[in-house]
Amino acid sequence: MRATVGWLIGGFVVALVCFGVYLGMLVFDVQHQLQASATDLSKLQSSFVSGDASHALGEAKTAASDVTAATHRARGDANNSLWRAAEAVPLLGPNLVAARKASDVMADAADGAVTPLATLAGRLSPADFTPKQHHVDTGVLAAAATTLSKASGALGTASERADAIDVGGTMPDVRDAITTLRAQLGKAAVTADAVQRAARLLPQMLGSTGPRNYLLLFQNNAELRSTGGIPGALAVVHVDHGTITMTQQASSNTFPAAADATRLLPKSTLALYGELPGRYIQDVTLPPQFDLSGSLARALWQQTTGQQVDGVISVDPIALSYLLKATGPVTLPTGEVLAAGNAVKVLLSDSYAKYPVDQQNAFFADAATAVFQAATDGAANTGAMLPALMRAGAEGRILVWSAHADEQKQLAETSLAGGLPASSEKDPTFGIYLNDATGAKMDYYLRAKVATGRAMCRADGKANLAVAVTLTNAAPENAATSLPSYVTGGGQFGVKPGDIATQIAVYGPARSAWLGTTVDAQDVPANAAIDAGRSVSRYSIELAPGESKTVRFEFLADADTAQNTASGTRHAGSNAVTAALLNPLRTEVSPRGAGFAGVEEKSRPIRKSSVGAFVTPMTQEVSLSTLSVTCNGVLH
Repeated sequence: MRATVGWLIGGFVVALVCFGVYLGMLVFDVQHQLQASATDLSKLQSSFVSGDASHALGEAKTAASDVTAATHRARGDANNSLWRAAEAVPLLGPNLVAARKASDVMADAADGAVTPLATLAGRLSPADFTPKQHHVDTGVLAAAATTLSKASGALGTASERADAIDVGGTMPDVRDAITTLRAQLGKAAVTADAVQRAARLLPQMLGSTGPRNYLLLFQNNAELRSTGGIPGALAVVHVDHGTITMTQQASSNTFPAAADATRLLPKSTLALYGELPGRYIQDVTLPPQFDLSGSLARALWQQTTGQQVDGVISVDPIALSYLLKATGPVTLPTGEVLAAGNAVKVLLSDSYAKYPVDQQNAFFADAATAVFQAATDGAANTGAMLPALMRAGAEGRILVWSAHADEQKQLAETSLAGGLPASSEKDPTFGIYLNDATGAKMDYYLRAKVATGRAMCRADGKANLAVAVTLTNAAPENAATSLPSYVTGGGQFGVKPGDIATQIAVYGPARSAWLGTTVDAQDVPANAAIDAGRSVSRYSIELAPGESKTVRFEFLADADTAQNTASGTRHAGSNAVTAALLNPLRTEVSPRGAGFAGVEEKSRPIRKSSVGAFVTPMTQEVSLSTLSVTCNGVLH
């Protein structure tokens, strides 16, 4: 009897060991297949931004085949009856459940997106999205739109399911594999969504159903506005069945003083920025919502020229520098060579010292036109063009508004729309918008650092959210005398030559309320308002060359934003610059046409902490860091 019991125990132990070995082999195989499929997914994505169509086709087919085989093998292993039984085992179970769910996600993504996209890759490439001889074949894009839309939906669903997988209690190897999977699926979903939107929108917007005209604004970041800069130079782009031509150029001087689009201004915009955005083309970009800027620019252009455009597109010099990486250098009518490495400096600094004031807008427009021609003539490197466009769009340097409601609805869900940053309780995001108050072109020398953070300080669980904006005037010490008066302003608008005056408007995360503002750790009066349902606080500073100041804004999350109303400003600004900014209708219009304080004239958010931020596109990259927020009201 004892021998029998011993044999039974021994047999059970052997069976258990064999089961463990077999299960271990399955786990290893699933982990390996998931890692391999994530790598192959990355290769597949790369094939769609390759400029070589034949290479893209080969890469896509190979990667798709490998992804499909790997994911289906992993799914088969993870849905094995022994695997399912082992999911109930303590400690081991969470790893098996997470791996099984990951394998299901990848197998569904392979069937719903990867295979269709691979077959499409041979008929569609980045070259189809970029002009050849100033023409885009809209038929090719339209034919691919349905497949791209379905694949994008499958990848989006897969990405959401991957993010929902619980990795708590899992081993590092399993957790790392799923983290990699999430990253690759998320990246692929974003790319697929951008491509399918382009395939649906471009045919219509490029005139597949009839001619279209678009007003092109060239935003000048040397004089900042919320969405980038003043639109001092403009052009009209005509499209007809995919053929693209530039038909007209203009400048801010084209517009008469009598132009008036103030009827389009919401009450909240009027309270914050006055009537200026509706009266002067240089100020249409004062508000941070480009759909509003676009409609204002369209109305002012129609009143001035009689032409009703179908939409408004905006680019800045930094976006042009990205495009020059794909087109190569261009030669301007002046004989100067504009390249990716010198474009920003030439356009936003050197030109002011070299050309008279009355020639500067024309020089800027000629440069933008030259890049436009190079980008549409078909000679650009298509493998570099698409990443350049995507980068500029993500940074808010290319913005698009359509006067056609159905198209605008699709654009509104992208970074190209230039709306306030998306924000949620889980991922609160600030919008930080800078508007020049110097009345000149000093913002080429403005540098910015932003830090965000939050702390749970209240019994009701509502978080304190904070953002610190550090601005620095990097102009030379002798800027007042070494820079042209057109750049410094010459003191014409009350700002000392060489100084930089800036209005900072911080739009709090959704459902937040402003609590207070400090400058270099000292409480200061600031203004509070509501715009587009978001709590806004504004403060203005003036910086001498080499000077830095840190302005910190604190908000309460999940609050009743109605407590901050435009008519209920908490404090009135005391200095002259602030007073002018807060009372724009009392300022005197400058001889050059319009003025914010008498001055003539974007995403995706950056996220390195639990609180994100989108910042006005500037000439230099804005650094973002994590801010420590204490519960005694002191921000570090």
